[in-house]
Amino acid sequence: MFSRLYSAFSRSAAVYKSRAVIGNLKINQYALSTTYGVASNHDSLSECVKEELKLERQMIALPKFTHFNTSIDGCLASLTRTYGEEKIEIELNANEPIEIDRETDEEEDELEPFFVPLLSVTVNKPNGDSLIFECSFDMYGDYTKLGDEWDNFTIDSVSVLPKGVAPEAVYNVDTTFLSDKLQNCLHDYLEERGINKDFTSEVVTFYREFEHHNYVSGFLEKLQNFVRN
Repeated sequence: MFSRLYSAFSRSAAVYKSRAVIGNLKINQYALSTTYGVASNHDSLSECVKEELKLERQMIALPKFTHFNTSIDGCLASLTRTYGEEKIEIELNANEPIEIDRETDEEEDELEPFFVPLLSVTVNKPNGDSLIFECSFDMYGDYTKLGDEWDNFTIDSVSVLPKGVAPEAVYNVDTTFLSDKLQNCLHDYLEERGINKDFTSEVVTFYREFEHHNYVSGFLEKLQNFVRN
């Protein structure tokens, strides 16, 4: 069963600082074009992106889930499965990674950045009604390496969406205001539908590769094509 972590973690406060520096990319702003006699960074940017791609491009297939099917649309990933007559849908976005704060001893080497996703879990009933969970991982858990017991998983908010009602018109409940008993029951409800410790370990492994995949194919390769044209 998940560890019952019910800190007032706000999804809106979990702001991801996008990559402002492309690896070791350095742009010489004063490179002069011998043809035109003006500053031009076209060639240097093209070469830097090419070098970065050599370092970052890894032909690694995205990990698969044991009980969920995966559908990819750019930076969006959708995980689906059925549970009886219910359809379970989980959405995550490569643009919304949350960096985990991992402390190390002074004598140890600095750990590389480590990111986990925000998850939107929807349980759809055959009649069109839905139960929606917004979930996250504890940002300050004791994570030292990939493959740990990923049980620092929490439900941040929950809402009931009747068929035909706009999501923005539905009351969204912050779970920190719910009783411990009701919070535990909500976690048990998700566990019964396959969102358990094994799943959270799989989704963290998947997200690490998914974010890297988008950095390469969704940014570097497109930047390279843009500079070439």
